[in-house]
Amino acid sequence: MNQGTRLFKTLGCLVAAMTGTSALLGWIDPSPPIPASMPSFDVILCEARSLVSEDLGDSGSEWGNVEIVAGPVTRGATSFLAATHDRADYHYRVDLDGHPYRARNWPGPAAAGVSSSAARIQVARHGLREPMSRAQWIGVQALVVALHEVTGSSSLPVRLGESWARIYGFDPQAVLDMTPLDNTSG
Repeated sequence: MNQGTRLFKTLGCLVAAMTGTSALLGWIDPSPPIPASMPSFDVILCEARSLVSEDLGDSGSEWGNVEIVAGPVTRGATSFLAATHDRADYHYRVDLDGHPYRARNWPGPAAAGVSSSAARIQVARHGLREPMSRAQWIGVQALVVALHEVTGSSSLPVRLGESWARIYGFDPQAVLDMTPLDNTSG
């Protein structure tokens, strides 16, 4: 056997052994996915306050309620797609990690499905039957608190949209008690 053939056989055996070993180790002890750190309520509330105070001006005083609707998973505030809707059917969005964003194109009173007296918060979700994560609920609560502060109303009614109401077993017309979470434990 010549030296070149022996070298290729040795390298081939080495590659096969390394590949087999890494596959075996991956099967025995797969690495768990790195969980995203859950943002604190104070951090998200600061983000929500800046979004709401920048956007509302005088129009926030006209809002009489808040509606929480379900929406598709997107990449957050930035999207590289050239073709986007002219108008969003929500005012604010909460992504899968609980971070709030404003609608790229603010819906006017005549927008389809948008009540002129309702501030709409769209919450991203993966599946049709999955509830909001704890991080998303913190994001929703922060936006509601910021809306209460800007509108000057301590009794801004909050309702779940039809799909969220179905998941949680609520009547879509039921008003939610939106007291902020105590995030000091956990």
